Amino acid sequence: MWIKLAKVFFGGLVFFSALSSQALTFGPYRGYDGYQEYQVKPGTYYVSYHLRVATEESGIVLAWRTRAAELCKSENLNYFVELNYSFETVLAGEMPYVSDLSLPPGENIAPVGLIFVPIIVIIPRSWIVATLKSSPAKQGHIRCLADSSGLLDGRQVFDVSAIILDARKQPWYQNRSR
Repeated sequence: MWIKLAKVFFGGLVFFSALSSQALTFGPYRGYDGYQEYQVKPGTYYVSYHLRVATEESGIVLAWRTRAAELCKSENLNYFVELNYSFETVLAGEMPYVSDLSLPPGENIAPVGLIFVPIIVIIPRSWIVATLKSSPAKQGHIRCLADSSGLLDGRQVFDVSAIILDARKQPWYQNRSR
């Protein structure tokens, strides 16, 4: 009897905790979900949004775009584009980004600061708790723009005001944590 009661209690606990955690939350990263950003240079950011539970892709993409729009709005810029890499040129007449033109071609640049060395550890598949399906994320570089004219290619330009207006209709934006 106690075993059946414990199973029912545990099953109910798991069920109700799963129901309560299905809602998308919007706020800074707290170790398990939320957004993070890194300013690469003025107007260019790397933005990521992580969730702890499976959510529809459209919800996480809108949350990611909302955070990108907030960052651009904080710089009084009206549009943004998603980049393939942070130093990509997007406007006609822009000079390609070069880190240091004073160095002769081919000269080694001594690294300064943190260096990340990837370490590959092979573990049994059964140890992996989080999967792409159960822990969705959207991440990428964005470039904030004052004007959407003059783009080099036909990439999609996102209007900051329109995205924030769409987000305000969502319950996760109205109940966001800061």
